[in-house]
Amino acid sequence: MIIFKKVEYKYFKIENDKLRLTVTGYDDIDAKTFATSQLRFVRSILSFDTLKFINFSETGISVVRNMNHREIVLIDSDTDEQSSYLTSDAFKKLEISGKIGNYIDHYLSKPLNYFELYNSFEKSILFFSEGLFFEELYNTSFALDFNCIEYAITSYMSSLELITLNDIESKKCNTCNQETFSISKRIINLAKEANVENELIKKIISEYYVTRSKFVHAGILTSMYNYNENSIPLLSVNSENGIVNQSVIYSAKLKYIVKDLILFHEQANKDFK
Repeated sequence: MIIFKKVEYKYFKIENDKLRLTVTGYDDIDAKTFATSQLRFVRSILSFDTLKFINFSETGISVVRNMNHREIVLIDSDTDEQSSYLTSDAFKKLEISGKIGNYIDHYLSKPLNYFELYNSFEKSILFFSEGLFFEELYNTSFALDFNCIEYAITSYMSSLELITLNDIESKKCNTCNQETFSISKRIINLAKEANVENELIKKIISEYYVTRSKFVHAGILTSMYNYNENSIPLLSVNSENGIVNQSVIYSAKLKYIVKDLILFHEQANKDFK
């Protein structure tokens, strides 16, 4: 079960596992219909804020999460003292940051735009939360017969594409009529602006954008997914580390970096109140 600490704003309230929204509409059907769209975004931005995929009760991810319930025991090598925690506890006593709470209230106060439900920031948040969903599936303790991590990376990097959509004016070549800049340039520029001295951040973002592009445009996976407790080293000129990966090499830092870049972008552009 997902448990939040109590918060109350003008247009919404969260306490324990209950979320209440104030919505307006022309009639009951209209209000219920578009409340579904608003709930989708609120759930997504809560996921973004907590870095936990927040879902409604009795949905598929809840079943997977309950089956993946584990107790992790840590042992101090010096004293042999043991401490443990349950993986399900990660979804308890969640807190909403003030900025996110204010943004949710602002979002719910706006009149419904039936033709453009979400701005670029909100669309970015929707993609980011799906990245958390796929990453959680990837981290389960049992096989799902599904290569989740490619979709997690794609969702995270696509969220950066959306947030930078209007950062560079689109120009076309007079000869071939093609765009004269790449989407990746917008993302790399954002990483440079947010972390001028941090080469590692820029390197991680660059590498994962390439990974995302290879998967989306050429169907290239992050690994062969054929490791079965025996390593078969194979050299590869197409791999950055020089070998064919049999299992996924993935940095859990990615979601933290992408989240920070999205927040930096919105604060820098004064769209985030």
